[in-house]
Amino acid sequence: MNGLRIGLCAALGMMTVGFSHPTAAAPQVLGVMASDGPVSLVCNDGICRAEVTAFCLQEERAVPPDDTAYEPVGSAPVTLVLRRPDGSTQRLDASGEVNFSSRRGFTAVAIAAPETLLARHGAVSAAVEIGPNVTVAPVPVAGDPKPQSPEEIALASGPMRQLATARLEQGSSAIAARLTERLINALPAQDRETADVRSALWDKALTTASADPEAMALARRAFDGCQSAVANGYTRNMRHCLELQHGAFLIERNEAFWREAAGF
Repeated sequence: MNGLRIGLCAALGMMTVGFSHPTAAAPQVLGVMASDGPVSLVCNDGICRAEVTAFCLQEERAVPPDDTAYEPVGSAPVTLVLRRPDGSTQRLDASGEVNFSSRRGFTAVAIAAPETLLARHGAVSAAVEIGPNVTVAPVPVAGDPKPQSPEEIALASGPMRQLATARLEQGSSAIAARLTERLINALPAQDRETADVRSALWDKALTTASADPEAMALARRAFDGCQSAVANGYTRNMRHCLELQHGAFLIERNEAFWREAAGF
């Protein structure tokens, strides 16, 4: 258990240390990791939302505060999949239908749509699919002393994004991050999970997931460690613990990516 506690503290530290950029200027452009199938939007209080895994494409820019508004740049596909009562589906370009915002620094992006969207299209549920090379930039803010320039966005969404696809979206730890994000999305709203809900979470979220054995083992180790941490009072809830584990899968890889991309 001590090892898990140290690991959680290290993950939290990585989220806050070494990223002390000014917050007045526009924050980083982010890459959004391609999804391994549709990611369900969960509706509560009139909003349908899910979180997807992300990473930073601009080391020199500030880490975004939570809930910073973002928007897609370029033509990479983000698709909204609406399911009707008869089981048929409708696919829409999500860029004009959903909102994007930052979560947990640069490691996740929230995608949200009003629940009225479902009624408008005669749908009973919604999901989102993230295609390859999706990039999001912060929505411009009036009075920003250092907004993102077109040249910066073009570099981040072009050569940097292509390199990130090869370096940050491949390998067991990247897949484990996506799997852990599935677990986070499957948790009930307002962190009201019970022990029974936590025990069933793995089967609910991951039994149909396609992953290499090493990635599945990494995600399972994170899940089991969080189960134990919650049961023993080492973390306040399952969501908080899984969010730290999700960040731990990503941050060291992102730092290595920045070092490799220093010549751009």
